Amino acid sequence: MSLEKNTNESDYDQNSLAEKYVKMKGLSHDDFTNRRLLLANFDADNIIRLIKRSLSYLNVPIECALDVGCGAGYQCRVLIQEKIAEYVIGVDKSKQMIEYAKANSNCDITHYKYIVVDAATDDLLTILGKKCPLILQTYMLCHAEDVNQLLHILSNIARVCSGAFVGLIPNPYCDYSSNSVKKLLKYGVKFTMNDEDNLKKDGMKYQVTFEQGTSNEISLVDHWYSAETYERAFKQAGFKLFEWISVQLGENKEAEYLIDSVDSNRVIGFIARMT
Repeated sequence: MSLEKNTNESDYDQNSLAEKYVKMKGLSHDDFTNRRLLLANFDADNIIRLIKRSLSYLNVPIECALDVGCGAGYQCRVLIQEKIAEYVIGVDKSKQMIEYAKANSNCDITHYKYIVVDAATDDLLTILGKKCPLILQTYMLCHAEDVNQLLHILSNIARVCSGAFVGLIPNPYCDYSSNSVKKLLKYGVKFTMNDEDNLKKDGMKYQVTFEQGTSNEISLVDHWYSAETYERAFKQAGFKLFEWISVQLGENKEAEYLIDSVDSNRVIGFIARMT
């Protein structure tokens, strides 16, 4: 089965993603809820580690941070709770997700500002009116539909970045046919690649399914890019330094799901700097 024939650009509609977010939030299945919370905390732990490593030369809390593709604002709230930033701006192309972010932050306008912005089309510097010393994203770059759009998004971010840009993305080095990835099936996590030629190509669509085979099944479609393409795009966008950073288990070292997830090599972190 070709994934290309079973997906279309509507699969990337952020309102659809918002609906899936609501569905995931509303699930009562204990195992799934626990795994979702474990992953959220795992991502937050690794984002904080990346930030501390990238901003070791700055005193925290910093004045302002920007979360591109903030979704429901989880990472924004972590930055305030962990006293990484005094003020966080979250942008997302989905109006519905921005509403969720505002609600989840109790409409706190002292520490948060949420704006409907599409990083692929809107100029971040024009909208924000200033640069930020810290920018982050979690699993947003893989939404870029082709190399040109990936470069445009990174250039957009670079223009508003005065310090470091950190994030988590699907690991371009991951072997989705490996036994360690297949092991995630017992948690209902399945990756579906384009199986017509077994060759990974920049911009290729692939599907990630959670709770596979259950009534709670949810699928998301993203795009794959090679490590070399990411590195070249960051450089062309204007970032002077770039490095890949392996994720770590953090506080939940005994959680079997996270252990297997890290072993699968499916997520990687990065740090990019303007100077």
